[in-house]
Amino acid sequence: MSTSQDMDYATLFFNHLQMENEIHEVWREMKLIREDPSLPDCIKFSLLQKLFEVHNALDLESTREQENYMSSFLQELRLPELGVRPMTEGKLKVHIMQHMSRRANPNPRSLSFGFIDPGVQVEKRHNTTVLPSSNSGSGILLRRKSEIEFELRSMQMKGKLTPEESEEKLKLTRELSDIMKV
Repeated sequence: MSTSQDMDYATLFFNHLQMENEIHEVWREMKLIREDPSLPDCIKFSLLQKLFEVHNALDLESTREQENYMSSFLQELRLPELGVRPMTEGKLKVHIMQHMSRRANPNPRSLSFGFIDPGVQVEKRHNTTVLPSSNSGSGILLRRKSEIEFELRSMQMKGKLTPEESEEKLKLTRELSDIMKV
């Protein structure tokens, strides 16, 4: 990393700290105004309203700086070179996912992450769930439930789905409801 980039990160960090300190100072002023018995209510209201506006402006600026830091950090990671892609939730939360093409593996069930128990399967003809009868069944069900929830969240982030993906989403939703009934 170059020195100018280090300087930029340090500047962003200290700007963020300064912004947070200013926000806390506004909170202190608001508390003092609320607790001051000598001020009439109409003046308290107008002063608090102005402080809320200042607080909102500072909060927006702080969020923008965090978003800028996150985007520059992600660009510096060079994730496409590693074969992974960032999946953002909003602008401040990112999931790093391995990039997988649909052509290489046409079966959407095999794209799930984590442990897949062959005993838990969705039959294509009857659309029922076969559950294992072992003692560790609840652990397997919990893992499968988290896998399904992860797949559904990633489909939700995708936006538009193909008809096959929509059908898979419906199957996963049914399987999740079957697991929840157990």
